[in-house]
Amino acid sequence: MRVVVTGGAGRIGRWVVRELVGRGHDVTIFDRVPPSELPGGVEYKLGECEDLGGLYDVLRGHEAVIHLAAIPSNRVHPYPTVFRTNVVSTYHVGEAAGRLGLKKLVAASSINALGLTMAERPFDPAYLPIDEDHPRLPQDAYSLTKLIDEEILGALHRRTGLQTIAIRPPLMLYGDPASERAAVQDRLDHPERSARVFWVYCDVRDLAQGFRLAVEDTTLGNETFFTTADDALAREPLATLLPRHFPGLEEMAQGLTGTSPAVVSTKAKRLLGYQPRYSWRDYV
Repeated sequence: MRVVVTGGAGRIGRWVVRELVGRGHDVTIFDRVPPSELPGGVEYKLGECEDLGGLYDVLRGHEAVIHLAAIPSNRVHPYPTVFRTNVVSTYHVGEAAGRLGLKKLVAASSINALGLTMAERPFDPAYLPIDEDHPRLPQDAYSLTKLIDEEILGALHRRTGLQTIAIRPPLMLYGDPASERAAVQDRLDHPERSARVFWVYCDVRDLAQGFRLAVEDTTLGNETFFTTADDALAREPLATLLPRHFPGLEEMAQGLTGTSPAVVSTKAKRLLGYQPRYSWRDYV
């Protein structure tokens, strides 16, 4: 399959490109910066997703697009810049893909579409473990863009029949135990530092597998998936850890025994064949 990966030079994008190439797909990276490495046979096009004309030129002749390009948080850019860049970029990718007759658009949403992690007025989850049916209640600009991204994909599928899949990554481990060991160890030693993300994470290699499975699927219409690790980023069960940091969740958390995570990827396993292979234990 001929696939464009927007943001393919980024920390997640480079792993997605490797995964696709390793399974025999023809890949074109579309990014505002050149990739640090370019696997054999991979093309690179310089540009930005806010440029609709550029997207038409790059996507033409391809069968699918994986859209990763985005401002990844509220930390550096003003809220209006985050909102405009992310929403317009996703709309333009979808518009070009739909008009050109591509078969598939897989886009990076985020666990933050739920609104829990970055909320300025914190609130509790509606239930645990969280799945794709959980309400989406964002407050901040970045989380709101991810909710809107998912709505853009749904509208595009309704209008064109294009297969559209949103993947919601959580906190990421980037596949290099040597350089990340200290950071992972720190989160384990200080579990309060992962409380706002509910100790949910994923190894980037597993996430890349999720994107590859989504782009290869031919049976689904418009769907959204969590791709998470099968355990929590914590040494003790969330049944005891969660209530300590979120008083009042004792009853809701009582089923999260052993290594059970707060967000599950059951749907991705069932419909995509997703199976996480890596754990924080590989890092420490």
